[in-house]
Amino acid sequence: MAAVTGSRAARLDAAAENARANGHTLGSVPDPDVPVTPPPTIAPAAAEPAADWCTPDQAALLLGDSDAAMGHRTLSIQAMNFTDSPCTLSGYPDLAFADESGSALDVTLVPGGTFMTTDEGPVPIVVPAGGYAIARLGWGAMATADVPTTYTLYAALYPGLVRGSWPSTLDIVAGGEVSVTAWSLTDASPDPQP
Repeated sequence: MAAVTGSRAARLDAAAENARANGHTLGSVPDPDVPVTPPPTIAPAAAEPAADWCTPDQAALLLGDSDAAMGHRTLSIQAMNFTDSPCTLSGYPDLAFADESGSALDVTLVPGGTFMTTDEGPVPIVVPAGGYAIARLGWGAMATADVPTTYTLYAALYPGLVRGSWPSTLDIVAGGEVSVTAWSLTDASPDPQP
């Protein structure tokens, strides 16, 4: 039994050392003995999209600006219509979160605004050719000590599409709650994050 316990302790130590070497700065170190369970690549669609809805062939997602104030956080996601024709977005983007190992985090998404965001509600918007739409995530600062923490943000224009992802170290933890605003038009050209 001691050899098994010692072997597990060695694996945990090695995982912690590897995490620190790779810039792990928030949350618990993923357990090397727990299989990785990533978020689904496609979330189930609530409804069939209309023919004029934006698709990945028309609109690209860009990770936008973040901000923080008084223990609150916000992060924007923008949809850029890169075609010569308008397309429509309605509702909320599809979002998922993963920890450093790539396993899905159980984060509750709440449609609506927060201390730093305002939600106009889910109304259809027409994104003009070359135009932008924006959605904002908002959350209160979360304690990250010894809990799985976000290292990857997944998003799609709406549920039913393949999610893309960005490496994003955020203080959004397993069991946390994040508000998200509906898509709205924006005149601001994004300052996208890599």
